[in-house]
Amino acid sequence: MSSLRSWSVLSGGLLLLLATRSLAQQAPTGFKVDLVYEVPDIEHPSAVTCDSEGNLFVGEDPMDMRGPSTEPIDRIVLIRWGESGGPPVKTVFCEDLSAVFGMVWHQGALYVMNAPYYTMLKDTDGDGIADVRKRLADSFG
Repeated sequence: MSSLRSWSVLSGGLLLLLATRSLAQQAPTGFKVDLVYEVPDIEHPSAVTCDSEGNLFVGEDPMDMRGPSTEPIDRIVLIRWGESGGPPVKTVFCEDLSAVFGMVWHQGALYVMNAPYYTMLKDTDGDGIADVRKRLADSFG
């Protein structure tokens, strides 16, 4: 795994840690924690993964927090770091999803378990927004 990808995976884990724990807690020795986004920019994180470039995808699941549980109100946020080391840029990669519980990047596409669906999302023009959305399966819990 490349160091950029390793850093993104670690960042994703720390992002979720920051969302659920106090900032006063200390990172393990040898690690650095940077607050990238916080409420209201990221709310109710439920899943995280990165692509082959080290960009970070964060699934948000307010459906189970504030509802309504019958409407597709979940979304996936994409966080990209600039080439020049500038601040990260956040875009809404995809919205109007059902419960986002899992994501994996594979061969240029994001595969999402958004119960009751399993969906493939792809950004073909590089703008940070999925322009291909294909339901691969349904009837999941």
